[in-house]
Amino acid sequence: MDDHNKIAATAGMKIRPLADALNELLVSHPDAPAAIQGDELRTYKQLSEAAQAVALQLLNAGITPGQRLALYLPRSIMLYETILGCLIAEVSFMSLPRGLDKAEQISEANRANCVGILSNEALSSKRRVGNRRDRTFLEVDGSDSPSRRARGDWR
Repeated sequence: MDDHNKIAATAGMKIRPLADALNELLVSHPDAPAAIQGDELRTYKQLSEAAQAVALQLLNAGITPGQRLALYLPRSIMLYETILGCLIAEVSFMSLPRGLDKAEQISEANRANCVGILSNEALSSKRRVGNRRDRTFLEVDGSDSPSRRARGDWR
């Protein structure tokens, strides 16, 4: 038994995969608040839909499971949606430290073998759909691979 399971067993808890926990919340409380930042709010259903859209866009951009993407985004609900989207698409990610200039971002991303950098500048074609935004990724390397479908739930 690993340390996390020992701690959970001591506390009378069971460790579950993240996808299982999120799916349970999505099914039992789809309209409950999942993320709040200032006046912005996402329900579990909205968060799931946004994360799935990010995952699909990553895969359509040619990023394949197992590749790494550098994230240069401020702390926000959008960052949370992007992280969940990466997890759904099975794309590894790293967060670049804030305050880096463009050359430093590229240097750090290259050093970490990232296939691209996702930043505010790389997000375009923002059109309002309900309470979320659809995004298109511009600064991602890799383009000609066939598109893949993201899984239909959190897994």
